[in-house]
Order: sequence, then C-alpha cells, then structure tokens
Amino acid sequence: MAYGNINIFSFKDSSSLCSDCRPPTRYGQQAELKDQNQLLLASNEELQSNLTESQQRVTAQELQFNDLKNENADIQKRLKECHVLLVAAKIDPVSPRPPTRYGQQAELKDQNQLLLASNEELQSNLTESQQRVTAQELQFNNLKKENADIQKRLKECHVLLVAAKIDPGDAIAQPCENQGKEVMNISRDLLKELRDFTDISSQQLEQLKAFQTAIADLTREGEHVMQERECFSLEVLEMEKALEEAEQLLI
Repeated sequence: MAYGNINIFSFKDSSSLCSDCRPPTRYGQQAELKDQNQLLLASNEELQSNLTESQQRVTAQELQFNDLKNENADIQKRLKECHVLLVAAKIDPVSPRPPTRYGQQAELKDQNQLLLASNEELQSNLTESQQRVTAQELQFNNLKKENADIQKRLKECHVLLVAAKIDPGDAIAQPCENQGKEVMNISRDLLKELRDFTDISSQQLEQLKAFQTAIADLTREGEHVMQERECFSLEVLEMEKALEEAEQLLI
C-alpha cells in the first residue's frame, strides 16, 4: 500500500506555511488560507483513516506472526522427538544400518521408512514455516515503518493545523450547526405553508357548504315549479274537457 500519494502541499514547506498563517488583510490572502485550511483538514482526515487501517493491519500481522512462531516451535518440537526416536532405534536417517535377522530386518525397515517419511515431512514443514515467518517478519517490519511514517505525517499535519489556528472539531461542528439552522428554517417554512393551506381549506369548505345550500334551495324551487306545472296542466285538461262538453251541448 502506498499512502504517500496524498495530494496536499509538501510538509517540507511547513516553515513558510506557518509564516503565511497571519490574519488575512486582503480577500485574496483570506481565500488562499481558506483553501489551505481545507486541504489540511482533508489531509488530516485521510491520514487518520490510513493510520487506523495501518494499525489494524499491524495487529493482524502480529497475530499471524505469533501463530507462525507457535507453529514453528511445535514443528521443531516434533522434529526433535522424531530425532530422539531415530537415535533410540539406532537408525541413521541417511543410511540405515543393515539388519541381522529377517524378522527384525522387516520390522526395522518399516519403522525406518515411517520415521524417515515423518522426518522428511517435518523438515519440509519446518522449512516452509521458517520461510513464512521470514516473509511475515519482513511484511511486519514494512508495516511498522509505514505506520511510523503515517504517524509522523499526522503529527506534521497537526502542527500545521495548530499553526494555522484551525480546530478540526470546529470544522465539523460548523457545518452541523449550519445544517441545523437550515433544517429549522425549512421547518418554519413548512409550518407556515401548512397554516396557510389550513386557512385556504377552511375558506373553501365554507364556500362549498354555501354552494351546497344554494343547490338545495334551487332543487326545492325546481320541485315546487314542477308541482305547479303539473297542477296547471291538470287545470288545462279540465278546462278543455269542460269546453268540449259545452260545445256538445250547444250543438
């Protein structure tokens, strides 16, 4: 991992930067200092993240390294036990001694083969374990150096922040405060719109009730007119009938 590619201005110019951290007298200097402060804060956050990740990896590598050391010690112990068995059986791992009798020869030959196979396996495991331990030690040392470099750069960043009179907590709290004010303003606007909507709804409800009342009145008047029309029609029919009867009487 290469954490050295962080795109911020070089920490080697910290003396010149600190000399430029005087209170701004012009708008251009203020804008430049603001940009530098933002870069420093971003660098600080990234370095903190990298440091945490590096420390976690170092811890994991330490656990793996300890496991490998224990495994290596166990293999060495088993190898010593195998050598003790070889010595007790008077067997040379390189060139076993020829047997004297056929039965003893077969038994010792089997034991010899088993012990030699176990010895070779243990030697192979020991070599592999030692290689892994060496690789882990190298990686562990690299991580320690990388961790130390990140801590050094983080301290330099903190020095620059202190020199520029920047508090990372203020940089985080200020946006939160602004966001809280914005939420309050939006809430007030929404409440005002809700009150206005309630008032308009009440007015429209009253108008709707008045319209419904007018419709009911018109409906009743229409029914009354229909009744009068029916009565008039009946009267006309009766008058026509009476007229016809009168005409018949005259004839």
